[in-house]
Amino acid sequence: MIDDHIVNRSYRIYVDETGLETWQGHSLFGFAGVTGFGAEILRADRAWKRMKSEHFGGANVALHASRDVLTTEQQDAISTFFRAIHLRRFSYLCMAPPLNLPGVNALGAMRDFLMNEVMEHVSQLPKAPTDVAIVFETSERLSPKIIETFPGLSFTVEAPGEVADGEERQIVVGFTDKALGISTLEMADQIAYRAQKEVRRALPITNPAPEFLAVFPNHRSPYAKLILMQVTAVKYESHGVTYTFPEPRKVGFRFEGHRGIEAANRWLAQMPHDQAEQMLGLRPSDGDEPSS
Repeated sequence: MIDDHIVNRSYRIYVDETGLETWQGHSLFGFAGVTGFGAEILRADRAWKRMKSEHFGGANVALHASRDVLTTEQQDAISTFFRAIHLRRFSYLCMAPPLNLPGVNALGAMRDFLMNEVMEHVSQLPKAPTDVAIVFETSERLSPKIIETFPGLSFTVEAPGEVADGEERQIVVGFTDKALGISTLEMADQIAYRAQKEVRRALPITNPAPEFLAVFPNHRSPYAKLILMQVTAVKYESHGVTYTFPEPRKVGFRFEGHRGIEAANRWLAQMPHDQAEQMLGLRPSDGDEPSS
């Protein structure tokens, strides 16, 4: 997918991931990125390339946040860009559960939450977009899982304007190759890196680093959204095990069918009772199966 066809009323959500969706070897998994209408995206693209020309040796030099060794001047240049360009940016990070959960991953945990976030975000835009696309960087490993986890979305336009009221629009999910060097995906990469680095550094975030503040100035900035999610309680039901959401920023999992229940029971049986109750809200029942 390329954006040669982007127009003023096009709306784009560019996404980069950080960590592994299995949490294997990582304490976090998440998505981060930037969003905007066509004119906003094109304006940010020009500013990003100008910044790279001035500080990185060329507009087409590829930037990779986790692999590049940057000078202080280059780090400051990226921070100055984010402070000057108020392009909407976000980061949703899911913390690894305290114990290994059989058969589950962060994509499944975040699915409903992220879909609701997208729908709510699009519905609150100040004007109705003519087309909406969520753009990921192509990954041989992750792209098929994203396609499987996030099916097609559609929304109904309610804002008056060039698009008729009540007209339905499809939210397209697209993938693009890193070799194309799309500026907005490089921005998403920088946001993902700075967000996960700050969260790993210390929680709660009380004394954020300047690089983090350049992207997420404070929690009141309407254009900057950072959400940290974590697994909470577990509930056993006849159809499987559901990890519930007592608060909006909590995420959960679901085991379905007999195999799911058996896997969850084996996992729970290896956990001390007091630990299960403290961490997951589970209390063993008098029978063979635990209850919520």
